[in-house]
Amino acid sequence: MPQHNYARWNGGIISQGGPTDTQFSSLWSQLATKYKSDPKIIFGLMNEPHDLLSVSTWVTSVQAAVNAIRAAGATSQYILIPGSSWSSAQALPTEAGPALAQVTDPVGGNSKLIFDVHKYLDSDNSGTHADCTTSNVNVLTTLVAWLKANGNRQALLSETGGGNTQSCYTNLNAELAYVKANSANIVGFTVWSAGSFDTTYILTLTPNDDGTDQPLWTQA
Repeated sequence: MPQHNYARWNGGIISQGGPTDTQFSSLWSQLATKYKSDPKIIFGLMNEPHDLLSVSTWVTSVQAAVNAIRAAGATSQYILIPGSSWSSAQALPTEAGPALAQVTDPVGGNSKLIFDVHKYLDSDNSGTHADCTTSNVNVLTTLVAWLKANGNRQALLSETGGGNTQSCYTNLNAELAYVKANSANIVGFTVWSAGSFDTTYILTLTPNDDGTDQPLWTQA
Protein backbone atom coordinates (compact mmCIF):
# COMPACT_ATOMS: atom_id res chain seq x y z
CA MET A 1 0.00 0.00 0.00
CA PRO A 2 2.17 2.90 -1.23
CA GLN A 3 1.56 6.61 -1.10
CA HIS A 4 2.31 7.76 -4.64
CA ASN A 5 3.09 11.41 -3.90
CA TYR A 6 6.89 11.69 -4.21
CA ALA A 7 7.10 13.06 -0.63
CA ARG A 8 4.96 16.00 -1.69
CA TRP A 9 1.52 17.55 -1.48
CA ASN A 10 0.61 20.42 -3.80
CA GLY A 11 4.28 20.77 -4.63
CA GLY A 12 5.49 21.09 -1.03
CA ILE A 13 7.87 18.50 0.40
CA ILE A 14 6.86 16.80 3.63
CA SER A 15 8.31 18.73 6.58
CA GLN A 16 10.33 20.82 4.13
CA GLY A 17 7.80 23.48 3.25
CA GLY A 18 4.87 21.14 2.64
CA PRO A 19 2.78 18.97 4.99
CA THR A 20 4.12 18.58 8.50
CA ASP A 21 5.35 15.34 10.00
CA THR A 22 2.23 15.42 12.16
CA GLN A 23 0.03 15.43 9.07
CA PHE A 24 2.08 12.71 7.38
CA SER A 25 1.93 10.59 10.53
CA SER A 26 -1.82 11.17 10.83
CA LEU A 27 -2.34 9.79 7.33
CA TRP A 28 -0.40 6.65 8.18
CA SER A 29 -2.08 6.31 11.56
CA GLN A 30 -5.49 6.28 9.88
CA LEU A 31 -4.44 3.75 7.24
CA ALA A 32 -2.72 1.54 9.80
CA THR A 33 -5.78 1.61 12.04
CA LYS A 34 -7.94 0.41 9.15
CA TYR A 35 -5.61 -2.36 8.00
CA LYS A 36 -3.88 -3.41 11.20
CA SER A 37 -5.57 -6.80 11.20
CA ASP A 38 -4.69 -7.63 7.60
CA PRO A 39 -1.47 -9.68 7.49
CA LYS A 40 -1.25 -9.36 3.69
CA ILE A 41 -0.75 -5.60 3.75
CA ILE A 42 2.70 -4.07 3.28
CA PHE A 43 2.88 -0.37 4.09
CA GLY A 44 4.89 1.58 1.51
CA LEU A 45 5.60 4.92 3.16
CA MET A 46 6.14 6.91 -0.05
CA ASN A 47 6.81 6.35 -3.72
CA GLU A 48 9.99 7.90 -5.12
CA PRO A 49 10.93 10.87 -2.94
CA HIS A 50 13.19 13.13 -4.98
CA ASP A 51 14.98 16.48 -4.96
CA LEU A 52 14.72 16.68 -1.19
CA LEU A 53 15.99 19.81 0.49
CA SER A 54 17.32 17.72 3.37
CA VAL A 55 17.80 13.95 3.49
CA SER A 56 18.12 13.99 7.28
CA THR A 57 14.78 15.79 7.59
CA TRP A 58 13.18 13.20 5.34
CA VAL A 59 14.55 10.41 7.52
CA THR A 60 12.94 12.08 10.54
CA SER A 61 9.64 12.05 8.62
CA VAL A 62 10.09 8.36 7.87
CA GLN A 63 10.68 7.62 11.54
CA ALA A 64 7.55 9.55 12.50
CA ALA A 65 5.46 7.52 10.04
CA VAL A 66 6.88 4.21 11.27
CA ASN A 67 6.09 5.21 14.86
CA ALA A 68 2.53 6.17 13.90
CA ILE A 69 1.88 2.87 12.14
CA ARG A 70 3.03 0.85 15.12
CA ALA A 71 1.19 3.06 17.62
CA ALA A 72 -2.03 2.42 15.66
CA GLY A 73 -1.70 -1.29 16.41
CA ALA A 74 -0.29 -2.46 13.07
CA THR A 75 2.62 -4.31 14.63
CA SER A 76 3.05 -7.32 12.34
CA GLN A 77 3.19 -5.79 8.87
CA TYR A 78 6.30 -5.01 6.87
CA ILE A 79 7.04 -1.34 6.18
CA LEU A 80 8.87 -0.19 3.06
CA ILE A 81 11.15 2.75 3.75
CA PRO A 82 12.28 4.77 0.71
CA GLY A 83 15.40 6.82 0.22
CA SER A 84 15.83 9.78 -2.09
CA SER A 85 16.59 10.31 -5.80
CA TRP A 86 13.41 8.54 -6.92
CA SER A 87 14.06 5.59 -4.58
CA SER A 88 17.19 4.82 -6.57
CA ALA A 89 18.85 1.49 -5.77
CA GLN A 90 22.08 3.00 -7.02
CA ALA A 91 21.94 6.04 -4.76
CA LEU A 92 20.76 4.34 -1.57
CA PRO A 93 24.12 3.12 -0.20
CA THR A 94 25.75 6.55 -0.36
CA GLU A 95 22.86 9.00 -0.20
CA ALA A 96 19.92 8.33 2.13
CA GLY A 97 20.82 4.78 3.13
CA PRO A 98 23.25 5.51 5.97
CA ALA A 99 20.66 7.69 7.73
CA LEU A 100 17.72 5.41 6.91
CA ALA A 101 19.62 2.49 8.42
CA GLN A 102 19.22 4.25 11.77
CA VAL A 103 15.40 4.25 11.62
CA THR A 104 14.09 2.05 14.42
CA ASP A 105 11.00 -0.11 14.72
CA PRO A 106 9.06 0.37 17.96
CA VAL A 107 8.16 -3.33 17.99
CA GLY A 108 11.85 -4.21 18.14
CA GLY A 109 14.50 -5.25 15.68
CA ASN A 110 14.55 -4.11 12.08
CA SER A 111 13.49 -7.21 10.13
CA LYS A 112 10.11 -5.62 9.35
CA LEU A 113 11.68 -2.45 7.91
CA ILE A 114 12.56 -3.11 4.28
CA PHE A 115 14.40 -0.63 2.06
CA ASP A 116 12.25 0.31 -0.95
CA VAL A 117 14.35 0.61 -4.13
CA HIS A 118 13.72 1.15 -7.84
CA LYS A 119 15.99 0.50 -10.81
CA TYR A 120 15.07 0.39 -14.48
CA LEU A 121 17.26 -0.94 -17.26
CA ASP A 122 17.15 1.74 -19.95
CA SER A 123 19.82 4.31 -20.77
CA ASP A 124 18.75 6.95 -18.24
CA ASN A 125 17.04 4.72 -15.64
CA SER A 126 13.69 6.38 -16.37
CA GLY A 127 11.70 3.38 -17.54
CA THR A 128 10.60 5.27 -20.64
CA HIS A 129 12.58 3.48 -23.36
CA ALA A 130 11.92 0.14 -25.01
CA ASP A 131 15.55 -0.91 -25.09
CA CYS A 132 17.58 -2.03 -22.08
CA THR A 133 21.23 -1.06 -21.80
CA THR A 134 22.14 -2.71 -18.48
CA SER A 135 21.31 -5.71 -16.35
CA ASN A 136 21.84 -3.67 -13.17
CA VAL A 137 23.92 -6.49 -11.71
CA ASN A 138 26.77 -4.12 -10.81
CA VAL A 139 24.37 -1.75 -9.03
CA LEU A 140 22.63 -4.58 -7.19
CA THR A 141 25.96 -6.11 -6.19
CA THR A 142 26.91 -2.83 -4.53
CA LEU A 143 23.50 -2.65 -2.87
CA VAL A 144 23.73 -6.19 -1.50
CA ALA A 145 27.21 -5.52 -0.13
CA TRP A 146 25.89 -2.42 1.63
CA LEU A 147 22.89 -4.29 3.04
CA LYS A 148 25.16 -7.02 4.41
CA ALA A 149 27.53 -4.47 5.92
CA ASN A 150 24.66 -2.70 7.70
CA GLY A 151 23.25 -5.53 9.76
CA ASN A 152 22.39 -7.91 6.92
CA ARG A 153 19.38 -5.79 6.04
CA GLN A 154 16.87 -6.39 3.25
CA ALA A 155 15.51 -4.45 0.29
CA LEU A 156 12.63 -4.90 -2.12
CA LEU A 157 13.16 -4.04 -5.79
CA SER A 158 9.66 -2.64 -6.03
CA GLU A 159 10.00 -1.15 -9.52
CA THR A 160 11.96 -2.43 -12.49
CA GLY A 161 11.10 -3.31 -16.05
CA GLY A 162 11.78 -3.00 -19.73
CA GLY A 163 10.25 -3.13 -23.17
CA ASN A 164 9.38 -6.09 -25.34
CA THR A 165 12.78 -6.10 -27.04
CA GLN A 166 15.61 -8.60 -27.23
CA SER A 167 17.89 -6.37 -25.16
CA CYS A 168 15.35 -6.40 -22.34
CA TYR A 169 14.72 -10.14 -22.57
CA THR A 170 18.44 -10.61 -21.96
CA ASN A 171 19.08 -7.89 -19.39
CA LEU A 172 15.93 -8.30 -17.31
CA ASN A 173 16.52 -12.05 -17.22
CA ALA A 174 20.03 -11.42 -15.85
CA GLU A 175 18.75 -8.91 -13.29
CA LEU A 176 16.05 -11.21 -11.97
CA ALA A 177 18.46 -14.14 -11.85
CA TYR A 178 20.70 -12.02 -9.63
CA VAL A 179 17.74 -11.10 -7.41
CA LYS A 180 16.82 -14.77 -7.06
CA ALA A 181 20.40 -15.72 -6.20
CA ASN A 182 20.56 -13.00 -3.55
CA SER A 183 17.07 -13.34 -2.12
CA ALA A 184 18.39 -13.25 1.44
CA ASN A 185 18.96 -9.53 0.95
CA ILE A 186 16.80 -8.60 -2.03
CA VAL A 187 13.58 -10.20 -0.93
CA GLY A 188 11.63 -9.80 -4.14
CA PHE A 189 10.74 -7.63 -7.10
CA THR A 190 7.80 -6.13 -8.94
CA VAL A 191 7.91 -5.32 -12.64
CA TRP A 192 6.21 -2.08 -13.69
CA SER A 193 3.50 -2.86 -16.23
CA ALA A 194 0.93 -0.02 -15.93
CA GLY A 195 -2.03 -2.38 -16.00
CA SER A 196 -4.57 -2.34 -18.81
CA PHE A 197 -5.30 1.38 -18.96
CA ASP A 198 -2.96 1.84 -21.94
CA THR A 199 -2.07 -1.20 -24.04
CA THR A 200 0.34 0.90 -26.12
CA TYR A 201 2.46 1.77 -23.08
CA ILE A 202 6.09 1.08 -23.86
CA LEU A 203 6.67 -1.15 -20.81
CA THR A 204 3.31 -2.89 -20.90
CA LEU A 205 3.02 -6.40 -19.53
CA THR A 206 -0.76 -6.51 -20.00
CA PRO A 207 -1.77 -9.76 -21.72
CA ASN A 208 -2.90 -9.53 -25.31
CA ASP A 209 -6.58 -9.58 -26.22
CA ASP A 210 -6.32 -13.29 -27.03
CA GLY A 211 -4.98 -14.01 -23.54
CA THR A 212 -1.39 -14.61 -24.57
CA ASP A 213 1.39 -13.01 -22.55
CA GLN A 214 3.70 -10.24 -23.65
CA PRO A 215 7.08 -11.61 -24.83
CA LEU A 216 8.96 -10.00 -21.94
CA TRP A 217 6.85 -11.96 -19.47
CA THR A 218 7.80 -15.29 -21.00
CA GLN A 219 11.34 -14.53 -22.20
CA ALA A 220 12.73 -12.90 -19.06
